[in-house]
Amino acid sequence: MNETPFVLLYGRDSQLLETREWILETIGYPSQVASRLEEFQLYLQDRSLTLVIICHSVPAAETDAAIAAAHQRRPDLRMLVLVANASMRYRKTGERTFDTQEGPGLLIEAVQQLMADDDNGTLQQESRHAELKVVRLPVVPSE
Repeated sequence: MNETPFVLLYGRDSQLLETREWILETIGYPSQVASRLEEFQLYLQDRSLTLVIICHSVPAAETDAAIAAAHQRRPDLRMLVLVANASMRYRKTGERTFDTQEGPGLLIEAVQQLMADDDNGTLQQESRHAELKVVRLPVVPSE
């Protein structure tokens, strides 16, 4: 098992997972990815796991199963559920939700807030000086 505290990204869209993993690694949070429920459940056994981010690409029933498994095995584990709209669906079980339409900058802030709230201080940013630059490309009209 892993000895370094890390964030687990759980989702079905490999490009989104890779991008979000890159963002978290860039700002200093070691990360792992899981694309299947079985894989997610194996990571729950790792005591170094500090935060789980469940992506909106995971079907609702599977998201519910993942949350239930996490609550059963690791009731102290922090979770952030990403949603494709401002749904409040998962707040009833204590998970924070984040609307993906808010963009990566606010996602970073949500992760940093959750990590700052970490009672054990187990996951700290490796570099507080890392800067993520978002470049907006011009839209080229199609012919």
